[in-house]
Amino acid sequence: MSVKSLQEQIADIKKAIEAQEGMRSILGDSVVGTTLAVLHDQLIELERRLTQQDPTNQTRRKLVTVLFADVPGFTAFSENRDAEDVATLINRLWARADWIIQQYGGRIDQHIGDAVMAR
Repeated sequence: MSVKSLQEQIADIKKAIEAQEGMRSILGDSVVGTTLAVLHDQLIELERRLTQQDPTNQTRRKLVTVLFADVPGFTAFSENRDAEDVATLINRLWARADWIIQQYGGRIDQHIGDAVMAR
């Protein structure tokens, strides 16, 4: 597979991500979140493959910023609330946080309950 075709696939995935974000009000956070998770995984894999094709990447060093954020007091907050309401709230929070992270060129590595790790 050529570098150009990988770049085209990456561009297509990014367009699909943008389109899904635009459908959030119609499809809902749950559907869009599920779709975005798959698209982000595909994007990360394609970018990894593209990086591996770059022969200069082997000796290059990069400055990387890692973000780890969690919701303080989340456990106490959620203890006396309906589980579905809490899940809806946290999904909405991560949708907004993920969008902001991605707008600044970040990538979501993982969500762990009330925490997110991105780079």
